[in-house]
Amino acid sequence: MREYHSSLLDTVYWALGGVFVVTGLLLGFGWFANFKVYERDKDALRSELEAKVEAAVKELAAGAAKDLAALQQAVKEQADSSKQALESSLKGLSAESVKPLSASISGLDRRLFQLELLRLKEKMKANPSDNMALTDALGLLELCHRREEDELPDILHFILKKIDAGGRFTAAEITRVNAVLDKLPAHYKALSDRVRAKLVASDLFG
Repeated sequence: MREYHSSLLDTVYWALGGVFVVTGLLLGFGWFANFKVYERDKDALRSELEAKVEAAVKELAAGAAKDLAALQQAVKEQADSSKQALESSLKGLSAESVKPLSASISGLDRRLFQLELLRLKEKMKANPSDNMALTDALGLLELCHRREEDELPDILHFILKKIDAGGRFTAAEITRVNAVLDKLPAHYKALSDRVRAKLVASDLFG
């Protein structure tokens, strides 16, 4: 009887041990599964939040670019108006006496434009975000297309570099880039075609 009870107790102990092991395994697996689900949900939430923040930043940048373009246009119109008024008031003077003043005004306007161009280029190059740097480059591309075509190759090469680094334009920005590329002189065709090819690739695989 003693041996029977001892054997029975051993069986009970082994059974209880097996139950505890299985229970521990089930609890551990449940915790691991819940942890994985939590991590997956956290990553998805983070990705969604980052996408929303980047979209909001791009929207603000686009609005700022429009405001800047409007301000530049207003300044240009005011400068043209002031120049016309000045020329009108100086009509009674001889052409030779007006020339130095007109040249001085043109030189001042050119200097102001160069300073603004330098500021925008530094801002574009210093932007830590590849996407936002492309947005800055687009605004500069549109500005230089109107007034400083010699700067266009550097800007187009910068755009190619940032796309290769993973930067992406929005759909609206791609439309604006193509609109500028369509207006470039023929000697920019090879560089324009490279940019177009990058835009298509980034749109398909981005």
